[in-house]
Amino acid sequence: MARFSVHEHDIRDANSLGRGAQLLQLSHLRLRLLPEKAVTGAWIGLPLTRITGLNPDGRIDIDHDLIPPIINYQASSLMCTWLSWINDLIRMRADSLAERLTGSDNHGHEAAEVSDYLLLQILNRFEPLLTHLAKTPLAPEVLYRYLSELAGELSTYVRPQTRRPAEYKEYKHLTPYAGVKSLVDEVQFLLNAVLIRGAQRIELKEGTYGILNAVVAPSDLADFSTLVLAIKASMPTDVLLQHFAAQTKIGPSDRLPELIRSHLPGLALQVLPVPPRQIPFQAGYIYYDIRREGALWEHIARYGGMAMHTAGEFPGLETELWGVRDK
Repeated sequence: MARFSVHEHDIRDANSLGRGAQLLQLSHLRLRLLPEKAVTGAWIGLPLTRITGLNPDGRIDIDHDLIPPIINYQASSLMCTWLSWINDLIRMRADSLAERLTGSDNHGHEAAEVSDYLLLQILNRFEPLLTHLAKTPLAPEVLYRYLSELAGELSTYVRPQTRRPAEYKEYKHLTPYAGVKSLVDEVQFLLNAVLIRGAQRIELKEGTYGILNAVVAPSDLADFSTLVLAIKASMPTDVLLQHFAAQTKIGPSDRLPELIRSHLPGLALQVLPVPPRQIPFQAGYIYYDIRREGALWEHIARYGGMAMHTAGEFPGLETELWGVRDK
């Protein structure tokens, strides 16, 4: 069977005004719609759609996730939707990061890191690029290439365990859905992880009898690799360092009064020579690692709620509690 079928058509010669139309034989591809099992070696088959069900009334259900081999990704509404989602997500994440770094969110700049600036640089570069791609007819492979580049760069900052990109399904022109969809899911995951801060300041609310309460959900505690207490007072640093830990009790909110009355120890405090890199350094502050071990910590991790009490006089005492994540 011939690959092309012949048809005749009158064509006017554009280079000669005196001659009339001439009859020419033209060809076009001989295309047929066949089920996959009927495609033999004599045919070149391209997947077009997949039937998922036949209804009693004669209606056919098709697989809307199947994307046929196309030379312009804009021919697929699904790919256009994916690109729109990613572009919107990039814009929102870039706006939030910019607010954090400029301090317009009132608190984010306190824990700004160099990695936050580098992440914003990546987002600022890809946002106008993907906006341009959304208006430009391109092969799906080109879209896959740019998304894999974005995922690779984000992985450097968002995957703290490996700093390496995940394994993506390869792009196949005959079946582009699997490769592009796996990459879209990965980019969305990475963009959602962008706003997870390396350090989060936990508010300390003053209660009765000088007790400071930090209401922390167990789910938040599970995310923190370290809890850091930063202190400063209007007294010599060596004196503050000598007496503060011995006169401070930290424990579960509901058990701290009992610990104070019974003169029982709370969570141990270990001096840090330097603060974790996720926390902004402040001159004059002493940093303690709150040791997360023992029965008291297990109670906090299970039920949440942590409180602190400092006995004695520490003029001008300032305290900050930070939860630090590995990032």
